[in-house]
Amino acid sequence: LMRQSQRGLFGHEGTPPICAIPPVLVLHAYGGSLETAQGLVKAGQARDSFVAFGFSCKCPAKSAKVVRDLPEDRILLESDSDSGAGVLSELKKSCAWIATARGTKPENVAAFTRRNAEKCFQM
Repeated sequence: LMRQSQRGLFGHEGTPPICAIPPVLVLHAYGGSLETAQGLVKAGQARDSFVAFGFSCKCPAKSAKVVRDLPEDRILLESDSDSGAGVLSELKKSCAWIATARGTKPENVAAFTRRNAEKCFQM
């Protein structure tokens, strides 16, 4: 049986955990439900949990609800592009999409996702 301990996760009864609890949890290219995202953000014994959205995820309608209803301090921007210009272009599109979903300005999204990235990656 799986169990959770103070020192880690995923150890069998009577054996030490096989992995440590991560300091930060980032859900990359998230396309799941709001309920799952909220549960993962709240549940982790991780220091912080963030949900990342990128334009390459095709931004389905389900993701718009997740972006709208998640606390802003849990949202990150991401890009799968491998070129500098491509990254910037994708991040701008993602920022605009999140702003539309949340009913705010892209500048506001840029500001709070920057704060979140700085916190997440200890910059």
